[in-house]
Amino acid sequence: MEVDSQMAGLPDITLRILNASSIDDIGFHPCVRLKRWEQEKTISFIPPDGKFQMAKYLIRNSVQMPIYVKPQILVGEQTGTVHVMIGSKHTVPRDKDIEDIVVTIPFSKNCIGTNLTSKFGVVIFDEVTKICHWKMSKLPKVETPILEGNFTFDPEHPPAKPTVSVNFMINMWAASGLKVDSMTLTNEKYSHFKGVRSITSGGQIQIRC
Repeated sequence: MEVDSQMAGLPDITLRILNASSIDDIGFHPCVRLKRWEQEKTISFIPPDGKFQMAKYLIRNSVQMPIYVKPQILVGEQTGTVHVMIGSKHTVPRDKDIEDIVVTIPFSKNCIGTNLTSKFGVVIFDEVTKICHWKMSKLPKVETPILEGNFTFDPEHPPAKPTVSVNFMINMWAASGLKVDSMTLTNEKYSHFKGVRSITSGGQIQIRC
């Protein structure tokens, strides 16, 4: 949980979280009153100025991946074929977009070259690092994006199948199911604005071929 506080004085804030029982192994910023959380599952604090990380936690229940990635990489004698399919699951509401998608394929160092294409996004192969990045600004909802093609390598050293990784972001949606139910402010008389933004960000997600 990240907070950006722009309030003067000493505002005393109380946050109530929906589905707080699913939170596990939580660590708070020193400004949070631990007893209130332990007794009521309520986050009570006087925020410092500016941006800070209020809490870091794990979710007790399993979180289902909002997207699927289906890679198929076959290795022959001198060449290999690549077929990667990506799409959204029904866990994501139709009005939410999956954005900033990056599918990464690290080929072996003896890879000579690739010929990979897709109707969607941009495919970039780095000749030095031998890493392919397939980037899309937004995941289409009607068609299923597919990356396909072939690669060549030194036949004296057959490569192992690479592990495909994916990164993505979904604005205004929390895969954890957590939501801010209410926020109250005391100790100050001025009016305040509550802005809550949920972001689901997928990083270090790996799929074996």
